[in-house]
Amino acid sequence: MGGEPGMITLTASPSLLELAARATVLLSVALALAWVARRKSARVHHLLWTTTFALLFGLPSLNILGPGWEVPVLPAHAPNTTGVQPAVDAPSVPIPTETNPVFPPSAPSQAATSPAPPAVEPSPLLPSIPLPLLLWGLGCSVALASLAVGRLRFGRLVRRAQPVQDPRWVLQVDTIRARLDVSRKVRVCLSTQAGTPMTGGWWRPAVLLPASAAEWSPGRRQAVLTHEMIHVRRRDPLRQLLARVAVAIYWFHPLAWLASRLAASACEEACDEEVLALGTRPSEYAGHLLSVAGGVSPGSPVLALPMVLRSRPQLERRILSILEPRRTRSSAVATAITLTAITSVGISAAVAHPVRTLSAGTARIVENARPPDGSRLGWRIGPHPVTSIGGNAGGSAYMFTDATDATILRDGRIVVANRGTSELRVFDRSGTHVATWGGRGWGPGQFRDLFQVEPFSADTLVAWSWMTGWMRLLDSEGNFGRILREDQKEASQLQLQRYFRQSTRGDTPILFGHTLAVELWDDLVIVSPTDRYEIRAFAGDGTLARIVRRDHEPRTPTQSQVDAYVEAQVSRVPSEMATARAELRDDFESAPVAEHFPAFGTVMADVVDHLWVEEYAVPGEELTGVLWTVFDADGRALGFVETPSGLEIYEIGEDYILGRMESELGVEAVQVWPLERSDG
Repeated sequence: MGGEPGMITLTASPSLLELAARATVLLSVALALAWVARRKSARVHHLLWTTTFALLFGLPSLNILGPGWEVPVLPAHAPNTTGVQPAVDAPSVPIPTETNPVFPPSAPSQAATSPAPPAVEPSPLLPSIPLPLLLWGLGCSVALASLAVGRLRFGRLVRRAQPVQDPRWVLQVDTIRARLDVSRKVRVCLSTQAGTPMTGGWWRPAVLLPASAAEWSPGRRQAVLTHEMIHVRRRDPLRQLLARVAVAIYWFHPLAWLASRLAASACEEACDEEVLALGTRPSEYAGHLLSVAGGVSPGSPVLALPMVLRSRPQLERRILSILEPRRTRSSAVATAITLTAITSVGISAAVAHPVRTLSAGTARIVENARPPDGSRLGWRIGPHPVTSIGGNAGGSAYMFTDATDATILRDGRIVVANRGTSELRVFDRSGTHVATWGGRGWGPGQFRDLFQVEPFSADTLVAWSWMTGWMRLLDSEGNFGRILREDQKEASQLQLQRYFRQSTRGDTPILFGHTLAVELWDDLVIVSPTDRYEIRAFAGDGTLARIVRRDHEPRTPTQSQVDAYVEAQVSRVPSEMATARAELRDDFESAPVAEHFPAFGTVMADVVDHLWVEEYAVPGEELTGVLWTVFDADGRALGFVETPSGLEIYEIGEDYILGRMESELGVEAVQVWPLERSDG
């Protein structure tokens, strides 16, 4: 983002910041709910933390796949409107909205003519990774590696352990499994390396006991095995894995580590509650727990659930909870309320899309993050046009010579502006020619250099002549009305702003130089240079009314990209014109190169006031289609939409895209493609 006065500058990766903010909201609410339910059963607490970690794990996916919910975020100090000035002069006189002015295409050279930037340095071979993202990736990798090592260590302990074979042990294990309704096969082993009883293995559960367990009394064996089998029945190893992965993702967040410790304590205390509920005396169970804790020895960390940790405060808290005479029983109502609350908060935090919005005088600024790479809105286009008009099969009316624009009337007829003959050719829904209006000339009902056609009001059209700048009104039957000459001054101002900057440098074009994007957007006029991702919209009185920004990382052209662009331009000249090719190549190779690629291409507004902003196609990185970022009527980014390659779009309706396609032989076709907008 730029650093002009009044602009908001983001100094870190918006995606990481937003992810941390969502996690903070979720974890803060979970901690608050845990405090409110502090006197409830440990089972409620454990379910709360399990749900919280599941939501943390799914935050990125829910954010991408879930519905959108805009949440405005206001900065502490709104910038002064006077500090947000357009890069070019805004229209100094009102722009009449009743005339619905349209604008001509680019001149032969659309490149900006600002002073030449310094020589382009070759880009590094490896892409630049933002420092915050790099640090997060390193921390996450270390945490996940530690998790994998812990899992391997537990598996090695199980393989080296001795399965219990004493008939008394086997009978006791089978009895406890039957009583707890544990249908899964559980391997119970004695290990000289196990310092405390532990359960692990989310797919193939195993219970490891210290070698000293061979000397335990039947009562202690009963209490310990019951505790560990409850872990298996509750699938606590899988819950632990989910929590550890979530902590690895949010390793930078202190609340995630606090939640992990609280979840581990709640897990053990929930098992303690169930052991006591099965009839074990609290004093007897507390004695067994203290005895087991006395034999705990240090060892390498493993991915398992130890019955007793070496944390003295935690052990004391568990003993007090076991011996407390008034233990709160689990409540279905309390559990349902707690889980509903945390789930609602988690989903809301995931689908909320923070939009940094502020009102500064008459200007409203909307900041947007870039949609995830590879993502697409659920809108569908095609796969084939429903109507295609062009070619020599139907006669001269179907042969277009520079079809520069088209529109669809309310009754479904398609009106095409054919610049080569200055005619408006009309076709029905199926693409059959039904009428031709106008023609080249100065007389009534004729055009000089017909260029564009747009709906005006009701069934009225406005047709624009490029040479004169006049706009002629026509009714739905092609009858000509008045000429809107009074709007020529304002229209000419916008024409000049579209293609030229105030500061010029002769007639030398700049490779990858930015242009000016001009478009009508509801009752606003967009006049924006493409050198930064900032869409500026002006009201009819020429004041800056809205600024829409989207996160964008400027990219410097490499020599290989410059070469690819030059080759693509030269290849358009027929190979037999060797001299022309050589001259064109010399012109391109001697031209200065812009410091950065343009931030975007063209802009278009559809009939429901969505703004479509074309992604700039970097040479050598072109997609199979054309990628657009679609913004809603308020300037909030909805996501990416891809349109067919080679389709020059003229009009975007509610359920169609109208445009022009040209074959390899240069045959033009005006096509209607179906567009299905999903509710999401």
